[in-house]
Amino acid sequence: NTDLAAARAAADRGDLAAAVALCDRHLAAHPPSADAFALLGGVHAAAGRSLDAERAFTRALYLDPAHYDALVHLMALAAGRGDATAAANYRRRAAAAHRAGEP
Repeated sequence: NTDLAAARAAADRGDLAAAVALCDRHLAAHPPSADAFALLGGVHAAAGRSLDAERAFTRALYLDPAHYDALVHLMALAAGRGDATAAANYRRRAAAAHRAGEP
């Protein structure tokens, strides 16, 4: 989708506010998607908004429980807040998702 491509481009050039706005616009105009929420989570994480990032990544997992990027980011967020149990759970799930995606 053009909104998500534009959001990725905005995030890549460091315009995080524009990236969030484009993700929000996409989510308002289309059915929810794990990729859109994962991108939004990554933008929030880059902006230092870990609670918003975690919320977006969790929504991505609700839509796709094996979404690799969301699992890896949630693993890092859990480790960063000192929750080793949650981090290990996300790590295990990410490894399983990665293996499932291999040919």
